[in-house]
Amino acid sequence: AQTYKSIEIVLVDDGSTDDTLWVVSKYPAVKYIYQNNQGPSVARNNGLKNANGKYILFLDSDDLLPINAIESVVDEAQKYPQVDIIYGKARFFSEIDAKREGKYFPYAEGQIFEKLVLKGNFIITDSAFILRESLQEQRFSETLIHCEDYDFWLQLAYAKLAFHHMDCFIVDVRQHNFRLSIDSKIMRAANLLVLKNWQGKVAADRRAESAILIAQAKLLLVEKKYSDFFSKITNGFLLSRAHWRELLSQLLKLVLVMLGVDRYMFNKEALAWWR
Repeated sequence: AQTYKSIEIVLVDDGSTDDTLWVVSKYPAVKYIYQNNQGPSVARNNGLKNANGKYILFLDSDDLLPINAIESVVDEAQKYPQVDIIYGKARFFSEIDAKREGKYFPYAEGQIFEKLVLKGNFIITDSAFILRESLQEQRFSETLIHCEDYDFWLQLAYAKLAFHHMDCFIVDVRQHNFRLSIDSKIMRAANLLVLKNWQGKVAADRRAESAILIAQAKLLLVEKKYSDFFSKITNGFLLSRAHWRELLSQLLKLVLVMLGVDRYMFNKEALAWWR
């Protein structure tokens, strides 16, 4: 239940074999759509196609909205009518421990494409409300297996939609032991694929391409692929010197890695300037 009552609920059933239909039948206001199992991107795009509300929120079936989440976002939207996307913070809990725990994520506001590239995907999908009329052809990629949400936010950011961050918890995200997002190696590979795809899309934009090359270098450094790291970081700097702070940050990280210094030995304050 939500304190804000004017809500449209579109439930896309991605080929479930449980009693979802029977449960939904008890809520006639819910628009129920069944599809053969095709994954989250197809389900979200299907839901978007069938939605009529002013704002769109994609909520996974095992995640939870605090009771006042929608009302808080609606109030914030009235204060900032020029904003296209409002997103906030998330708390995480597990099947074993129901205690909600917030995690630190960077954030950015306004035109955020380059920051989203350089900092990685810091937007929790379930925490973001999108003004439906601001969407054009942007949709979730149905060919990506992972990081399809990152690609989606990059689409919106590159279209110069305005983002606004709320400093409050908007969603509680359930973490499963089998969630692939926990496997950092898989996610780094998926991030590199997304960035590689975007490199071709922004080839005429030297500054944007520079950001993508530096972001790729950051991921390659974690993988300890030093030759590829230097190639990306050098080409990124030659394209544009706009991101020199980020470049120096990555070179400092390289020095620390080569010296065997674990970055987690430092406190957050000491690390904040070079993240």
